[in-house]
Amino acid sequence: MEPTNQERPDTPPDVRTELLAATLESTADGILAVDAEGRVLHANSRFAELWRIPDELVTAADDARLLSHVLGQLRHPDRFLAKVQELYATDREDFDTLLFTDGRVFERYSRPLIHNGRLHGRVWSFRDITERHRAQERLRLDEERLRALAELGGMTGASVRELTEFAMEAGVRLTGSTIGYLAFTNEDETVLTMHAWSKTAMEQCAITDKPMVYPVRDTGLWGEAVRQRRPIITNDYSAPDPAKRGYPQGHVEVTRHMNVPVFDDERLVAVAGVGNKDGPYDDSDVVQLQLLMDGMWRLMQRLRAMEDLRRAHDELEHRVAERTAELARSNAELEQFAYAASHDLQEPLRKVQAFGDRLKARVADRLDEESADYLSRMQNAAGRMSVLISDLLSYSRVTTQAQPFSTVDLDQTAHEALSNLEIAVEHAGAMVRIEGLPQIDADATQIRQLMQNLLANALKFQHPDRTPIVTVQGGLEAGGTICRIEVQDNGVGFEEKYSERIFGVFQRLHSRDEYPGTGIGLALCRKIVERHGGTIEAVGRPDEGATFVVRLPVRQVHTGSSQ
Repeated sequence: MEPTNQERPDTPPDVRTELLAATLESTADGILAVDAEGRVLHANSRFAELWRIPDELVTAADDARLLSHVLGQLRHPDRFLAKVQELYATDREDFDTLLFTDGRVFERYSRPLIHNGRLHGRVWSFRDITERHRAQERLRLDEERLRALAELGGMTGASVRELTEFAMEAGVRLTGSTIGYLAFTNEDETVLTMHAWSKTAMEQCAITDKPMVYPVRDTGLWGEAVRQRRPIITNDYSAPDPAKRGYPQGHVEVTRHMNVPVFDDERLVAVAGVGNKDGPYDDSDVVQLQLLMDGMWRLMQRLRAMEDLRRAHDELEHRVAERTAELARSNAELEQFAYAASHDLQEPLRKVQAFGDRLKARVADRLDEESADYLSRMQNAAGRMSVLISDLLSYSRVTTQAQPFSTVDLDQTAHEALSNLEIAVEHAGAMVRIEGLPQIDADATQIRQLMQNLLANALKFQHPDRTPIVTVQGGLEAGGTICRIEVQDNGVGFEEKYSERIFGVFQRLHSRDEYPGTGIGLALCRKIVERHGGTIEAVGRPDEGATFVVRLPVRQVHTGSSQ
């Protein structure tokens, strides 16, 4: 096969000319051939199409007008003209990218026409790469925006102004602008408050006392984003527009303008604007600025939430400190009360009982039946008061004299509690069974008190017609993290409606003559259980006995502390 740049000698010249013309017309590139003086030798139809050359200009053979038409479409005509003049003086090839005022992008290639060692002109080819350029530019801007958002995300210690100024400068860069601003709206979106200007805008603006607050109804074109609640692009700011209000003397001159609203759900919270891009703004600019400002707003909201949380935490810490101090004072007062109760209150009662015993020993045989009854009631009342004071002291000491948590063998503790009730068990003829109780972290003294009170309660409320049977058993729940203790009896039971009332201080379901006691025992149980972070509940039916279920954590978070 012969080389393509060779001419076949048997091909007529007119055929070769037609083949060349057909080839030039079939290419997707715009082709222009000029001689050494810059006169047009040939231009294919694709060249006229790409450069949007009118038909009358194509046929006019007016090279000066054609050049003027070409230069008028370029964003940097002087640069292109200088390149053309430079290349006419050389025989080298050259490649470049041309930017158009309407946003199009061409690749431009130029090679010399050399024959017999002499430069006879140049061939210029132009290819429209606008879509490819836009795709590359979108990718580049997406990467830059993500970097800006990442950097914003790392500014956790920055102020709101630092965040907004950084985002504003990034928005100017992403859109290829030279100026930018950010304004926040009030609650009902009727007022805009200017918050940040780009550095270039501040440098170019000659207004000394810039207003910061603008009612939306009085704003010009830049307020349309609020009024219409959508992005607004103005690529020719000098064109007449009924929404324009003009700008004061000394303001930065605006040639192009774009602004976007920023939303928080349905509420419009801010307006970000940019201006004076070298080329026209388009939808990709809107997307970049919108996404950047949305990210900025979400970050601001997150930082505000973190700040609110920090303040709430500090306030909570302050309240806890105050409450702890108050609790310490309260505990100290309770300790003083306990001391007074255990000494000052018990002492008169002991004297009442002691002198009652002496009186009874001396004059018992001389007292009539009524007087003897009075004396007996007085001594019984003093005894009950002494027991009541002792029970109240036990109740208060759940917190004031709490001991550190340690490993407690519940089985052993239950048997120790039962041993303390040996006389009551024998008197009742009761059968008590203890089984399946594990080890847990607890206050050993208080757990022993809990077991003893529950056992005593089961022995007290026995059924008169059957032998008392009490079962204490346990197990693990919730994957071994919770210990369950059940104390079940076959006593008189109670109605379900009283299942909460029985845990109240001084709450009794029976008269003192039926079942003696102060009504504090079960209240003390609940207080001990709650101090250990557990729960206690009671289930019963009249004449069918009762079951008390205690659930306690197997491990305490603050093991070793007194809590």
